[in-house]
Amino acid sequence: GVYQEVFDTAGECDSVVTVNLTIHLSTTADLSVTACDSYLSPSAGEVWMESGIYLDTIANEAGCDSIITIELSIITIDANVTQDETLLTADMAGVTYQWIDCDNGNQPIVGEISQQFSASVTGNYAVIVTSGDCVDTSACYNVIIVGTKDLQLLSDLKLYPNPASDHFI
Repeated sequence: GVYQEVFDTAGECDSVVTVNLTIHLSTTADLSVTACDSYLSPSAGEVWMESGIYLDTIANEAGCDSIITIELSIITIDANVTQDETLLTADMAGVTYQWIDCDNGNQPIVGEISQQFSASVTGNYAVIVTSGDCVDTSACYNVIIVGTKDLQLLSDLKLYPNPASDHFI
């Protein structure tokens, strides 16, 4: 508004001061954010890597402080795999999986969307782990299929001495 104040001065003359007063208000906002691994604050002054409630300050249109309360959920993907011979198990439970063939240009293996993958062919395999909008891919794991199917055709095969300590014939 416009305000006037009258002051008595020496010599009994009045002085009038006119004030045009504009009050700019600060603003507030609440955000709920889900991010993968980390989140850059709206002011670009902080990088947060843990879930929690954070405050950030930026200038609003009037040039006053705008205080933002951010409820942050950080999703961290665990793309590690445990290997037990030909069985590969993604360590992170309760998410979405897609096993891929690293030797075939990382092509998805049709129908292999479980937490576990049992390889039937020697090769290198990885898993794509997805949680919400967050995605990560494991390292490739080498699986070697070893068997005696082909040896069953060799009925004359003899192996000795049995037991052997460091070599056999």
